[in-house]
Amino acid sequence: MATDLTWTGSPGRYAWALLGRAFSIRGTAMRPNILLMAKLVTLDFIFSGQIAMLSRHFVPFIGFFRHLGSPSAFHLALMLIFLVAAASLFLNSHVRVACVVLGMVVVVSIASSMKYYENNREYTALILVLAGLDDPDGDSWVLRWQVVLLYFAAALNKVLLAEWRDGYFFQAWMGYLHHAAWPKVAGLFGGRVLGALLAWAAIVTEFVMSIGFALRRHIPVLIWVGVAYHTSLVLVMNRGFGMFWIA
Repeated sequence: MATDLTWTGSPGRYAWALLGRAFSIRGTAMRPNILLMAKLVTLDFIFSGQIAMLSRHFVPFIGFFRHLGSPSAFHLALMLIFLVAAASLFLNSHVRVACVVLGMVVVVSIASSMKYYENNREYTALILVLAGLDDPDGDSWVLRWQVVLLYFAAALNKVLLAEWRDGYFFQAWMGYLHHAAWPKVAGLFGGRVLGALLAWAAIVTEFVMSIGFALRRHIPVLIWVGVAYHTSLVLVMNRGFGMFWIA
């Protein structure tokens, strides 16, 4: 059950009650694992500084957004709406509505600024909206198929690019990031062999993840494969690709 927020007369005890409520994931209109996911993604969005990057309707995809006040006021409004929805989510109040609002804030931010758009932000917005729309009595098939689409599109995109297939992209990228060590390591394999091997390892992994989630086979194993895959990318590339790692 959700933590009782009845005032007890002690600010300290009330603060602990609020904290307990923020970490509670049961007794709400959402299934616990989906609610936990939404809270973790929202928490990262705030503390990684993504919230401060919400757009100022600069060169929007939809011209309508140019007329919604000054850029600074528009930016402030998005931040405030996001924080209010986040507070509602963490206090387990109207959690499904809160998730939809959080995701739609990011959607509006993307639609109002071409500069703001990144596919990791789009994915973050989608999973928050879909989490809010998820049927607590169903099997979360919409969220699962969003993951299927994500990995399939990522793998297909790499396969269609000759620079990925022959290892040139990976070779150049790793050479830029690890300019001192990479040439020595890659030289042991000759040419772009190591770059091609790593590129195809990424492609195969993403195709396997897509097929596995689509068929619903070995999902617990696939989850750990995904954790290992994305964590390896973070360590090797020294970046989290925006919201992708946590999302």
